[in-house]
Amino acid sequence: MSTTSEQKITKGGAFLINETDPSSIFIPEDFNEEQRMIAATCDEFLEKYFKFVQF
Repeated sequence: MSTTSEQKITKGGAFLINETDPSSIFIPEDFNEEQRMIAATCDEFLEKYFKFVQF
């Protein structure tokens, strides 16, 4: 079964040496409202539970 829109999957560190299509890059500025809420929840969790951890 083949699809007409196959997506190339980059494995490992190949993204460092292969050319990347700019439209396939996912950046925080492109988040929708749900993704922003998830990111905020993660930030709050990390702030609350790991604020005393020093690296």
